Amino acid sequence: NSNNLVGIFNPFLVFIGYALITYLFYRYNEITGTILKKKIIAVITYVIVAFIILDVVLYNILHLAITGINMTAEINSVLYSITQVYAGKSLLVNTNCLYGLYAWLLLPLFKLIGISTYKITLVLAILNGISYLFLFLGIKRIIKKDIFSLIVFMCLIFWQYWSLRIPEEVAEPRQYYQYCPIRIFFPSLVFFL
Repeated sequence: NSNNLVGIFNPFLVFIGYALITYLFYRYNEITGTILKKKIIAVITYVIVAFIILDVVLYNILHLAITGINMTAEINSVLYSITQVYAGKSLLVNTNCLYGLYAWLLLPLFKLIGISTYKITLVLAILNGISYLFLFLGIKRIIKKDIFSLIVFMCLIFWQYWSLRIPEEVAEPRQYYQYCPIRIFFPSLVFFL
C-alpha cells in the first residue's frame, strides 16, 4: 500500500526506530534544562506525533484496486450501514447494523460531501486520526514530560494499532474500522476530556 509509511518496514525496524528516538530524547534530556531546550523537545514531539497520526490516516483510506475479497468482506459491514442510512433506510428497522448507530452520526457530513467508498474511508480515517490525537493529548495532560508522553504514545500506537496491521508476510492492508474509529473515538474523547 503506497499510503502506508510505517508498514513498508517490518516490525523489527519500527521497534529500532522507536528505540532510537527514545534514546536520543533521553540523552538530550540529561543536558541542562533550559526553556529553549524544552521548546525544541516539544516541537520535535509534536512533529513525530503528527507524522504518526498522518500515517494512521493515510493507512486507513481504502483503495479497492489493491484490496482483496477477504478485506472487502471484513469492512463491508461498516460501509453497508453508512450507505443504507444515506439511502434513507432506518438502522435496526429496515437494515442490519452490527456496530451501533454511528451511521446516523455521520449522515449529515455525507449529505454535505456526497458518498463513495473513498469518501467514507477518508472520513473514517480522519476520525481515526482524531481519536489518536485525543489519546495523545490526554496522555500529555497526565504525563507532563514531553519525552515520556511521546514514549507512552508510541507504545500505545504500536501495540494497540500497528501490531495488528503490519503484516508478518506479504499481505494486504487491514483497515479494520470496527475498532478504529467506531469503538475508539468516543472513549478517546472521554479520556482527553
